[in-house]
Amino acid sequence: MSYLDFPRICFIGKFQADVSTINNDPGHYSPEVVKNPWWNRNGSNRFQFKGATVTSVTLGAGVCHTTHAADSLVNAPVISTNKPSMGKLVDLDSEQQMVSQVWGLQLCIGDQTSGNYVLGNFRAVNFRDITFGRAPQPADPINGASATYLSVIDVLEWGNTLSPAMSTLQKNSGNLLSIRFVVDLYDDRQDLPTPPDSTIIAPNPNFTWGRVSGAIGPANPSDPRNFVVGRFLRVPPPSSQSNAAAAAASVNLSAIKSGAVMALQQTAQLPPATYNYAPAIVDAPNDRITFDFGNSLCVTQSGEAYPGMGTLKASIKGSSANLPIPATTDDYTKRSWIYDFHGNGIAAAAAKSPLSLLENGRSVLVENPNGTYVDFTEWVYRANPEDESFDVTVMTLQWGKGISATVSLEDASGNGQIQTQANLTLPNSSPPDPPPYSPTNMPFSTTPGGVTYPPSVTTGADGTITFQVTVEDPLNPRDGLEGQVYRIAPIWDLDTNPDPWIAANILLHSTYPIPDTPVWETDVLPIFAQYMKLYPFMKARMDLTDETTVKNNASVITSLLTLPITNPSFMPVTRDLSSSRLATILKWLQQNGTSTSSSPPAH
Repeated sequence: MSYLDFPRICFIGKFQADVSTINNDPGHYSPEVVKNPWWNRNGSNRFQFKGATVTSVTLGAGVCHTTHAADSLVNAPVISTNKPSMGKLVDLDSEQQMVSQVWGLQLCIGDQTSGNYVLGNFRAVNFRDITFGRAPQPADPINGASATYLSVIDVLEWGNTLSPAMSTLQKNSGNLLSIRFVVDLYDDRQDLPTPPDSTIIAPNPNFTWGRVSGAIGPANPSDPRNFVVGRFLRVPPPSSQSNAAAAAASVNLSAIKSGAVMALQQTAQLPPATYNYAPAIVDAPNDRITFDFGNSLCVTQSGEAYPGMGTLKASIKGSSANLPIPATTDDYTKRSWIYDFHGNGIAAAAAKSPLSLLENGRSVLVENPNGTYVDFTEWVYRANPEDESFDVTVMTLQWGKGISATVSLEDASGNGQIQTQANLTLPNSSPPDPPPYSPTNMPFSTTPGGVTYPPSVTTGADGTITFQVTVEDPLNPRDGLEGQVYRIAPIWDLDTNPDPWIAANILLHSTYPIPDTPVWETDVLPIFAQYMKLYPFMKARMDLTDETTVKNNASVITSLLTLPITNPSFMPVTRDLSSSRLATILKWLQQNGTSTSSSPPAH
């Protein structure tokens, strides 16, 4: 079960991702002056929903309610409670920002006042399947990006006056819900011209805000939380795409984040639509196919369905089934572009036949001809050398079901920035202007030690196998930027058109000596000073470069540093402090602290 099953609750609203950008350049981790703070030097890493509401509840067999009269959950709020503090959006590493995770997000779906609600904690997960071609004519590339978060909600509390849809969800789900939300239309412009005089610049009220569209449904505790155990449509291999679709230009991530990419040139003809990965399920017992195109189709800069998309329909190879995909703005607002098709033997026709999405009869998304798909059940790992090893699970599917297969495990770290290994594309974009300077490029996998794992594994009959990654001290190969980053890709010879984003991404910390009596100037201040340089928003709350301030707040700092990593108040917010450096700081605080209060401030 997943959000593609029933009952399904869809919502739409706004999200905020107040990311910090000084750490976009790994060279800023060294003591030298900041060369370029990028576009949000005072970012707090906060993540929240705002103004989101339920737009539909789907009960199955074509029953979809879009009015409050039909089910009182419709129009109810979907909020981030910001308890115990606001959720956080966190990169794995300065050089791996393509698996950023949301931590500590607590959500309330429904109205607590009326008793028709469910409250729970979103289990931390990274975004996946990012595209910078969501809006073919964006004001800037980040505004034209979108990505998916797919995880579960651990339910804390159900209301006592539930609507029919909520009652059914509670019955089908218990205390675990599946949730998928898509983020797009992100606004990274701090200031905007103020009409009518375009020479007047004013703060942008939408800075760091974007749109969120989501779906919630029952979860199967035995399924991976981060992908659908089902079918998977992907962009056809380049050789099978049209010349127009293949003529996308590569854009370096550093140019995107610096804001150096210029807006697209205005032309009389609309750029062609682009398409992105889409999961689907084939539900044989209920003769149903469900497609999720929420992160797959194009929109305009203002969020409407992109007029450059042609006539869309889903297809089953060898079947004449008519599966129209209207892809209207209303469909996205109310149903997040999730489409259900029922009856007439449709599930049997698709049981072992590939699915596709057609635009004007041309395949723009296709399933592998043999129905294969491979993925990791977790994409992000943080480790210290003393951990010795940790477990990674890989899953192989064929036609939506687990199958035994041999998967090769290959180093996909590369020799430069991980996030630029797969070319990020912007259809019909002009070549970017060069950034004002060359960002630092750190080495990967070039030192002794690090991670070790088997060259290949064979999954069991259920399609899964768990293998061990062993770790040892990577030493200090990146000047100022502690630890090392690794990326392991699953290679299955039957998955001939794999998703290049899929990988196990590992941040392995270095080991440092822990002094018996740490000294402020040499052992503690350099660590705190680096964080204050990279995240200057912290200074308004507490200046960690001032020894007296740190001593007077030692208990508070200790409590924040020792919270569970899942807590939104956990420090450092970036979750990138090695165990040995943490031990050094805690020892110094214990030996030198003068404070007695341990109540951490909200942040």
